Amino acid sequence: MKQIGIVEKTENGRATVSVARASACGGCHRYAEGCSACSLLGGDNRHTATAANPIGATVGDHVELEADDRRILTYAALVFVFPLVAAFVAYLIGTALLGEGIPALLCTAGGFVLSFAAVFLVSLSLSKKTPAVTIVNVIKHREEEDSAFPSNE
Repeated sequence: MKQIGIVEKTENGRATVSVARASACGGCHRYAEGCSACSLLGGDNRHTATAANPIGATVGDHVELEADDRRILTYAALVFVFPLVAAFVAYLIGTALLGEGIPALLCTAGGFVLSFAAVFLVSLSLSKKTPAVTIVNVIKHREEEDSAFPSNE
């Protein structure tokens, strides 16, 4: 998966890059008020990502980012599938130990909630190790952008 962004900050071989949200918000910003989902998410169609910066991009550069598709699919499975599996396993355990009814449903809800805590801890650990995206190309340097619009002094 490839995406374009603007480098906001660089530090220790990593860069904070501002990128446009993907297709989920692709068409809703044609209206001034946007959509209700974007309002809940902050009302902006941009977010920041931490990226590996092996090519030495600098602040203000327009860059191309690349993410490993397998890693993205693994994250998606972790976030969407794991909680459902954990809830089902918790239900089976609750039913076996406590019988059917309210106690088993409480175990199911507990397994579901605890799975999100586990997902959070795993994602926190992974994000500290290696960024999910890498800057692979500088499309336009900041200096090129500045020289394209000479000052009127």
